[in-house]
Amino acid sequence: MATTTRSQVQGFKEIEQVLKALPGKLAERELTNAVRAGANVIRKEARARAPRGGVPSEMSKKFGPLHKKIRARRVKKTRRSVEFVVNEGSAFYGALLEFGTKDIAPRPWITPAFDVSAPAAVQKVGERLGKGVEKVTKELAGKFKSIRKSTLKRL
Repeated sequence: MATTTRSQVQGFKEIEQVLKALPGKLAERELTNAVRAGANVIRKEARARAPRGGVPSEMSKKFGPLHKKIRARRVKKTRRSVEFVVNEGSAFYGALLEFGTKDIAPRPWITPAFDVSAPAAVQKVGERLGKGVEKVTKELAGKFKSIRKSTLKRL
C-alpha cells in the first residue's frame, strides 16, 4: 500500500552547467549532499506530523513508534541526478493510518507534511547546492595555484 510522490526540481540551469564542468565525484558528492538536506526538511516535518497516541498500540510496541521510524534515504544516484525517499521504514502501519482501512478512517500525515515542506526543501536544495559548488571551486582553485603558467596555458 506504499504510495510514491515524486518531486523534480526544474531550472537551476546555471548550477547544472557548473556541475557538468566539475569532476564527476565532486559533482556527485555536492548534489547528493544538497538533495539529502532537502529530504531532511521533509523528514523533519513528517516526524512532527506523525500520529502519536497516549497509550502505545500493539504495532507501536512491536515495530517502534512511527515518528521515530521515519527515514530519508538515497535510493538512486547517477552523475547528474540523485533520488531520495522519505518513508516510514519498518513501521508499515504508517500507510494504514495515512490511507485508512475498512475499519480505520484515514488520518493523512505524510502527504500534508510533503505539501507544506516541499517549497522549503527546494529552497534548501538550491542553497546547499550553491554553497557546495562554491566550496568545490575553491578546492580546485587551491590545487591549481602551484601549477606553472606554461601548464595552465595547455589546459
